[in-house]
Amino acid sequence: SCIVLALACNALDDTEEILRTVRTTEARPVVEMVSEQTFTGFTRAAVDTRLSFRVSGNVEEMQVTEGQEVTAGALVAVLEKEDYALKVEQARAGLAQARAVHEEAALTKERMDALYEEEAVSRSAYDSARTAARAALANVEAARRQLTLAERRLGYTTLEAPTSGYITYVGTEEGENVAPGQVIAALSAEGQLEVVLAIPAGATGLVDVGAQVIIALPEVSNDAQCEGVVTQAGESPPPLQATYPVVVQILDPPEDALPGMAAEVTFREVRAYDPPRFFLPLHAVGEDRRGDRFVFVIGDTDEQGAAKVAMRVVEIAERVGDQLAIVGGLSEGDRVVTRGVSQLDDGMRVLVDAGESEGPPA
Repeated sequence: SCIVLALACNALDDTEEILRTVRTTEARPVVEMVSEQTFTGFTRAAVDTRLSFRVSGNVEEMQVTEGQEVTAGALVAVLEKEDYALKVEQARAGLAQARAVHEEAALTKERMDALYEEEAVSRSAYDSARTAARAALANVEAARRQLTLAERRLGYTTLEAPTSGYITYVGTEEGENVAPGQVIAALSAEGQLEVVLAIPAGATGLVDVGAQVIIALPEVSNDAQCEGVVTQAGESPPPLQATYPVVVQILDPPEDALPGMAAEVTFREVRAYDPPRFFLPLHAVGEDRRGDRFVFVIGDTDEQGAAKVAMRVVEIAERVGDQLAIVGGLSEGDRVVTRGVSQLDDGMRVLVDAGESEGPPA
């Protein structure tokens, strides 16, 4: 029996440590994200474009007359801006205040985290600090959206010609109070085509009058692509419909393009992030029993290609598709585990897969 025991001990001594293989991605800050969406419509002969403001107010300047030739971007009319400029200033002040409250709440949460680990505060006090931090972050996002809306509405007080053409109608005078959607003037772009689209409600944020788009005409020779500009964007859907009408002017249509052809219109959206965000796939972020979200960060690799993982609590700002936007807890260059998170523990040694890593959304 002694011989058997000795052999068993030798076998255990010869057993090599079995390391789990993980895949990682490098944390890269994202300050701007560009996304595209394509919608299908049909071409039609261009008709008079009805020009209107998207906000109400008194007309301060009327810059066109009937029969006048205008170029794209020419000033048509201007509303009084004072009230809208004041809204922008108020929104900026609200965002600054929300950021200050969030910074204070985040510091309080960090202190409570440490005290809770030392059992120096109650669970209820700890939970209150966490809830306050999350609520403060939500208030920052809401204040940022309010500022964006206020800036847009200020921009809507200026009405420009979306395309070159002739003014065929002028329906208001300086000093007159106008409502959103009230026709101010009509613009005719003779010889041009436009595309009629139906945009779902969830995508209306991409559509602004004057927005530049790319138009593909698959029925035209060589699958022609050309530039376009949004000339009309519906504020509400037609009765019994869940889509919004949008009209896009084709700026330089091919010679063989005809009314009634299929058209694919691509809209681009640029989102700026301040502070920058780190994007990770959903499966790279775990959640502990306290509700904190965490990731595993890889340390330095040894000669055998192994490294230790360290658990790190992170702060989530939002979900974008199948990615989570991280605003706290990561630094540029961190190597984050993207596979097998549920099977790891803090301090565990792992092997790092040298294969292709996962990155932020395109």
